[in-house]
Amino acid sequence: KTFAAGAGLLQAEGRAQLHSVARAAAASTIHPSAKKYEGLPKRKYLERLRHRRWAAQSKYPRIFGYVEKWDDAKGEGMIMDQEKTQKYFVIRDEIGRGYHKHKT
Repeated sequence: KTFAAGAGLLQAEGRAQLHSVARAAAASTIHPSAKKYEGLPKRKYLERLRHRRWAAQSKYPRIFGYVEKWDDAKGEGMIMDQEKTQKYFVIRDEIGRGYHKHKT
């Protein structure tokens, strides 16, 4: 009887220890929606931010956005920027002159 009670006690201790390890692992994992920095590690987010600021200092900044209106005959249109805060009037020939333009 003592052995059986001792084995049960060991199993209970083992389970408690396993639960405490599982709780510690769950506490260290962060739910993706709760992450800061757009779901990236802080270092990677800061790298992207530094690059974005560096690129914005250029005389010809890269502007990504969405086409609102486009007249293919004239080769011009309205573009809304990525943050959806500004609109730009764009001419096809000016797009072709961009030094960063690449075909995909």
